[in-house]
Amino acid sequence: MVKGQYVMKKRKLVIINDNERFCMELESRFVKYGYIVMAKLKTADEALNFFEKGNKPDVAIVDMLMPKYDGSQLLHRIKTMGKGKGTVFIGISALYTDEAIRMAQSAGFAYMIALPCAPLLIAQRVDELMDVVQNSGLRDTMALIDATHMRCLDCDDIIAQYLTMMGLAVQHSGFVYAAACIKMYVENGVNSPLRLTQDVYPAVAKRYNTNAKAVERSIRYAINTAWLKGDMEMQHQLFGYTVDRDKGCPTNKEYITMIAEHTRIRLKINMNHLKSDKMEK
Repeated sequence: MVKGQYVMKKRKLVIINDNERFCMELESRFVKYGYIVMAKLKTADEALNFFEKGNKPDVAIVDMLMPKYDGSQLLHRIKTMGKGKGTVFIGISALYTDEAIRMAQSAGFAYMIALPCAPLLIAQRVDELMDVVQNSGLRDTMALIDATHMRCLDCDDIIAQYLTMMGLAVQHSGFVYAAACIKMYVENGVNSPLRLTQDVYPAVAKRYNTNAKAVERSIRYAINTAWLKGDMEMQHQLFGYTVDRDKGCPTNKEYITMIAEHTRIRLKINMNHLKSDKMEK
């Protein structure tokens, strides 16, 4: 099959998420992969009613941070009703910690996708997973999860992934400077005494043969441009609680430290998966 070519598979899908725009984008991507979107449900109650009626989708994409019931509670209630058999449940969440993943797996989720993640990438990952389920059985799902984590162990790759998802242009100097700043924070730990203006900017400037003011300005321009032109839903999933209400977008420090913290979490989770995989072997 040619890369990027869509195959009509006619799998049935339900999306459980209260973000209408995000649901519409997901639907459009999955339809191109040949999926039949049975329903887009905004609440846990709608989801419970959907499964109670005997609907049997092949796969369910579930927002793990819904009001009233979170994703794990929702799936537990669906199973308590004796429903959801034969459906592969996949969670999406900005809260991507060890504990959150353990809770999701114990509830019966086959896979977790960390937000922010573009709808196109979500559709691609889900379709890969469903191919594994169809061809090898659900037991092999964990092999795909481990392989996915192992492909993203590198700190630079994770940082680049976040910046790209936020809409920063790879060719812009602000992207390069921001990535370097973020990596410094990641490498120096959570309680780092690093000061952005006094320590980080000068170090990055020295590395790229420029000055601290140029580094700061380039990062600010890249962030502002991405914030205006990028995917707003994706941005607010990551920065929603740190956004300056007057300016409308995060400061350089908020942007850099938030992505650094998410990168640390991803690295920790990925290494834990790798260690577990080696122990099992």
